[in-house]
Amino acid sequence: MRTIAKCCAALVALFLIGYLILNAIWAFKPQHTLNVFILDKTVTTPACPEHSSLTWLLTHLRVVGPDAKPYRTRSDYWGFMPRADQQFDFKTIRIHEVDAYAAAFDMAYYADCYGVYAFEWYKDFKARDLSSSKVYGGLNQNDFLLLKKMHEYGKLVIGEYNMLNAPTNALIRNKAEELFNLRYSGWSGRYYASLDTSQPAGPPLWMVNLYEAQHLKPWPNDSQGIVILSNSGSIDLLLLDTDLQQPMPIIEATELGISTYGLPAQIAYPGWFELMTAGNDALCPATFRLHTTEQGSKHLEQLGLPSQFPAVIQAQADSPTFYFCADFAENPTIPFCSKLHGGLWFNKQLIGTEAEANFFANFYTPLMQHLLAQYTPKH
Repeated sequence: MRTIAKCCAALVALFLIGYLILNAIWAFKPQHTLNVFILDKTVTTPACPEHSSLTWLLTHLRVVGPDAKPYRTRSDYWGFMPRADQQFDFKTIRIHEVDAYAAAFDMAYYADCYGVYAFEWYKDFKARDLSSSKVYGGLNQNDFLLLKKMHEYGKLVIGEYNMLNAPTNALIRNKAEELFNLRYSGWSGRYYASLDTSQPAGPPLWMVNLYEAQHLKPWPNDSQGIVILSNSGSIDLLLLDTDLQQPMPIIEATELGISTYGLPAQIAYPGWFELMTAGNDALCPATFRLHTTEQGSKHLEQLGLPSQFPAVIQAQADSPTFYFCADFAENPTIPFCSKLHGGLWFNKQLIGTEAEANFFANFYTPLMQHLLAQYTPKH
C-alpha cells in the first residue's frame, strides 16, 4: 500500500511540476493589449458556451484588456447576464455611447444575438415550444450602429451565426446584410450523429413535433443526417445514404484561406451553420460543401438551396469586416489549459469530441490568430 501511495504522490508531484513549468512559459510570453467588444445575448448558463472558446483563445494568446487582465468569460461581455434565482441583467450599449465606444474599442465580435426565451429561462414555465415569449434578444439598432461606426473606422469587425435570424427584425437584418456584404437565405442547419431524441446529443423534441406536423410522416429516429430550418419555421432533413454521401458538412478553404489565414484544405464541421450568399466584391476564405447524393441535390434544389455556400465572408478585400456563417465561437474548452504553453494540444486531448476539437484547434484558432495579427492595432 505504501508503494502505491508513493507512486501516486510522485505522479501528482510530476503533474504539478509540469503544470507550473508550462504555466510559467505561458506567463513569460509578451502580452498584447486589445480592447474587444464581445456581444452574446444567448447566455442561459454561467458557462457562457457561445463565447467561452473566444475568451479561452484570447487568454491563451496573451491578449489582455485595457486593465491588463485576461478576458473573463462570465463578465467581460455585453448582452444577457444570468444571475442567481432566475434573475438576470442586461449589459447593453445606449445610443449616445455609440461614437465613443466605436473609437475606444479595437475590435467587435458578435458571438450570438439570438437571445433567451421564457422556456429556456424560467423553471416553472410550462410551454416548451417555439411560441414562448422572448426574454431578451435580437440584433437591435444600437448594436448595428456600433458595428457600422467601427466598420467606418477600419476596426476589426466579426459577426457570427444567429445574428440575422429571428428575432432580429427585417430592417436591421437588411442593414447588417449590406454592411457584411452578404445575403441570408433564411435557412440554417446542423448535423446530428443520431436523430434519436433520447440520446444526450440528439435533436430537441420540438424538431420532431414540427417535422411530423409539416411532413405527415414519422421522424427517422434510427438515422443520422442534417436538420435544416428556415426563418419562417419550415423544417426538413437530409439523411445519410438517402440524401448525403458523407454525413457531416465539410469546410473547404480557398487559396486565399490557405495562403493568408493558414486554414486547412478541408475540415469537418459538426455545429450549426447558415446558408448565405456572398456579395459581388466579397471574398470567401472558406466555403461549406454538403456531399449530397443525386436525390439529395434534387432535394436541395426543390428548396432553392445550394450544396456549396460560404463559411467565411470578408466584406471587401480592403475591409477588416468578416462574417462567420456558423457557430464558430461555440467550442468545448478546458479552462485551465488556456494558461499553459501547449495548451491548445492539451485542450484537444482532453475534450474527447474529435470533430469539435479538430475544428477549434485546426480551423478556428489559426483563423482568429491571423485576423488578430493582420487587422488589430499594435500597442
